[in-house]
Amino acid sequence: MSASSLKIIDKDLGFNKIMRDFKQMESTTITAGVHSDATPYPQRLERDMTDVADVAYINEFGGPPSIPERSFMRPAFDDDHQGWVDFAHTEAIKVIDKKESMNKALFNMGEKMVKSIRGKIVSLKTPELADKTKELREERDIYQYGLDKPLMETGHMINSMTHKELTGHEIGGLPF
Repeated sequence: MSASSLKIIDKDLGFNKIMRDFKQMESTTITAGVHSDATPYPQRLERDMTDVADVAYINEFGGPPSIPERSFMRPAFDDDHQGWVDFAHTEAIKVIDKKESMNKALFNMGEKMVKSIRGKIVSLKTPELADKTKELREERDIYQYGLDKPLMETGHMINSMTHKELTGHEIGGLPF
């Protein structure tokens, strides 16, 4: 048989899809935290500011005149980012092995990040709440997580933690 009579057939068994998926992943950013579209606090709390993202921001960095910093986002990143990277590698292997779709892998990575952030909120104990804050919680009977538990007055902020997968043009609007 001569070389000119050989016929080579290139049969794709999924490699091209995996490569497309990884190209998609390369252009995807996962954000985690309280996003601007979170459901606002109910008006019954009589807050000047009802936007959950604003409340999260003020707690993260502190605010005038007397709100101390109670950071939860930055410690989640600082303490857990290597675990997130390792988890992303594990998820990528599942995609390569066809055990998971790329969309599921991205979703799982976002969930992992949200879980880390929520864990920081739950474990936060300092700075302690002001006596006035404790009194207000008691008056309003809003202390299902404990009268003196920072960041856990109603659970609304922690339950507003979500993740999003942003691609292409959406990424350009991020504040960093």
